[in-house]
Amino acid sequence: MPLPSCAKAAGYREEGRKIFKRIEECALFTEDVRRTCEEVKRRMKDVSVGEAPDPDEELPMPERELTGIAAKVSVCEVR
Repeated sequence: MPLPSCAKAAGYREEGRKIFKRIEECALFTEDVRRTCEEVKRRMKDVSVGEAPDPDEELPMPERELTGIAAKVSVCEVR
């Protein structure tokens, strides 16, 4: 027996919410990646402008708390 049209519409709305949430999470993840890339580019530029750094010296990484989907997904899952 086919579902009534109101039940179909409710199912479509729920599926739309799930898709929208996933798109929103991906947008937040992309924003985190973009911010990280900009930070890395800035740090590379800062190092290349000055004297050559000691190859054994590690540059300090600022501590950042991941947000959105980036906080939930491991690097292994992205591959």
